[in-house]
Amino acid sequence: VDQRVRPTLIVTWKEAGGPAVPGEPQTLGTGFSIARTLLAHGRGDLATGWRPEGLFATLTLPLPG
Repeated sequence: VDQRVRPTLIVTWKEAGGPAVPGEPQTLGTGFSIARTLLAHGRGDLATGWRPEGLFATLTLPLPG
């Protein structure tokens, strides 16, 4: 087992203060397109959830090094 720690970038997005969101929208915006592009070029992970106050997402990407 490799015991080295790999540098990782973690970005958390939490929406608040907007209108109530009844659930996941039918269309996704620019942020999802950017996240998918980043994930296509790396071995990262995108976890999302929809709350009444909006989207909650965590993008995790391994960094070189």
